[in-house]
Amino acid sequence: MENKLKILPFIKDLRRIFQFSDEPKFFQFQAEIVVDEKRTDGNIRNNWTAGGSSLFSEEEAIEKTIAEACERYACTAYKRADFVLGSHKEIKNSLDPASFTSYSDEQKKRNDFALFRFDDSTKIL
Repeated sequence: MENKLKILPFIKDLRRIFQFSDEPKFFQFQAEIVVDEKRTDGNIRNNWTAGGSSLFSEEEAIEKTIAEACERYACTAYKRADFVLGSHKEIKNSLDPASFTSYSDEQKKRNDFALFRFDDSTKIL
């Protein structure tokens, strides 16, 4: 596992978390995340962690922990100057934002779901 983590330099440590003796047993892991301040305009916190668990599989718990750490890193390690404002139609080789939303058409009609109504011409960051 250590070899796999070397390609993810932002994960400083990955460790198993054990339950108390009177709690149900499952596989639970925690990753310590480190972000270089020079590489981001984001909000950096000390002792930043991500976790994952699985009832039946240690490997699945590790994968969930790593995925959660990647998600948190991606939401923090950025430079605002690198942001691009444009629509799916305007930006070549971009992912269609509609493929990321799992809301029904009924939900999107509601006022509180206005942010999730978009098409190929809607500009987003």
